[in-house]
Amino acid sequence: MAGRIECFQDLHYLAESFSLPSQESDQEFLYTSFTHIDADDHAYFGCIDKPKLQIPLEEYSRALQLISDEEIYPLFHDSESDTKQPLSAAPDDLNLAIAGAAGLKGIYIKRPPIGNYDWYKEEDCLEIIPATLLEEATALQQISQHPQHPNIVKSYGCRTRRGRITGLMMSKYEENLRELLKKGKAVNKERILKGLESSVRHLHSLGLAHNDINPSNVMMVDEASGEPVLVDFGSCHKIGDKLTASGGTPGWTEDGDDYTHSKVSNDTSALDKIRAWLENPTFE
Repeated sequence: MAGRIECFQDLHYLAESFSLPSQESDQEFLYTSFTHIDADDHAYFGCIDKPKLQIPLEEYSRALQLISDEEIYPLFHDSESDTKQPLSAAPDDLNLAIAGAAGLKGIYIKRPPIGNYDWYKEEDCLEIIPATLLEEATALQQISQHPQHPNIVKSYGCRTRRGRITGLMMSKYEENLRELLKKGKAVNKERILKGLESSVRHLHSLGLAHNDINPSNVMMVDEASGEPVLVDFGSCHKIGDKLTASGGTPGWTEDGDDYTHSKVSNDTSALDKIRAWLENPTFE
């Protein structure tokens, strides 16, 4: 079985890597890494020591190596023990083009983080990849047992193939808060903060903390409404539980905290940082 790249859109992930420089001018190109996921969710990883624009599509295809399901996709039916309700499978005929709600651009499929597959394998910690996907599936399942909150992304369940979870299906939005402000667009700061505070209160009332609130994890319904939607629940855990496969984002965590456990203060501190950032946004 071999992956086939017909156009750059067939690449799920594409990135160039450089050495860590003492000065910006000292950067040395290392390699281009990329991934491909086919229509039946078979995943491939490739690496070539050329800049991405110098690589023909045929060479991308030849370099792809199949990743075994066991390395990146958690089992579906064996993943029910940590949830009060069994994990829900998304319908196979779910329309990926039309979600039928204002502001939605379709359905977003969140995949396991295989962009750094080579690093995880080299460090002998491949188990982190399926664990990260399973933890987010568990959190979204717990949230979905309650009425849908307008400022929390809607989950449609797990995409399953060959008895494994290959992705998480949820509402799709075009831009996050960071991207919108970087383009110089105006936003309603009060509405954003009000919506985020409401979503966080809802999570905390369920006994959960998000633990990774930052402007990149705040999607915007559309520019007209200015309504925020909190996404990325890979770090979401029951309050008091140990953070495992994933944690917060540097710069948006609670100052002076070791960030090892799920806590209310992880979220409230991040909201304070966003409140200050909205007054003077930076994009480093």
